[in-house]
Amino acid sequence: MSEGAEMPLHFFKFFDAMKSLLCAALALSFLGHQQKKAFAQHGNVPSVIALYPNEIETDSLAATELKNYENEKAITEDFRKGFLREGLAPNWKIIRQNELAFMEHQDFFSMLVLTITHELTYKEADNRTNLLIYPIKERCAGSLLANKKIADHNKISWVINFLKAEARMVEGKRRLTISVQLYNAVSPRFFLDKKFSIDSGSLTELENCQEIWGCLSQQLATSVVIDLMDKIERNIRLNR
Repeated sequence: MSEGAEMPLHFFKFFDAMKSLLCAALALSFLGHQQKKAFAQHGNVPSVIALYPNEIETDSLAATELKNYENEKAITEDFRKGFLREGLAPNWKIIRQNELAFMEHQDFFSMLVLTITHELTYKEADNRTNLLIYPIKERCAGSLLANKKIADHNKISWVINFLKAEARMVEGKRRLTISVQLYNAVSPRFFLDKKFSIDSGSLTELENCQEIWGCLSQQLATSVVIDLMDKIERNIRLNR
């Protein structure tokens, strides 16, 4: 990729966009809290954690390009103080503390997980003032028992487990694939066990796409969140 030297700038633009998304979700949460003083269900609904991919596979070209997303210094003290500002609701304080921990050592795949949790939070925040959705740097091999242990340890109802993430060049196109499990600790069972994939051939407006891997990540995250939201919301309505 010829624009390799520019990727760090694209990285920060993409990272800033995710921060803006979370701030919008926070604003919606506070607005909803003023309108709804009580909630029909007890505890945090939904309570969700997303794990770091258990397995990652890349070919040599993708590995070289995605190396540009690795960053150890994106979290400044000013950002930390602003992110954990006073007045946060207890659930939002937990969310942001865990997001900060997750962002300490960033790479392309942690950004993908964070994009998914941010988008899911944004979609849930309008109706779920007491939601709890955040990523953690744990991995899970994918069995029911392994997912249950993680859910029990974190005292959470849902686990989004990314079994495998792949980034490759296939027939001249960049392809991103992720296998997703959605485990519910109450049932206990998987509500989703599905592979999602997208390649650069599906990006119809490349002139507006400054960085192809970033665009693939965002579009794949949107597809994943649609399915996650559907399963979680159906379960919430069923158990009211």
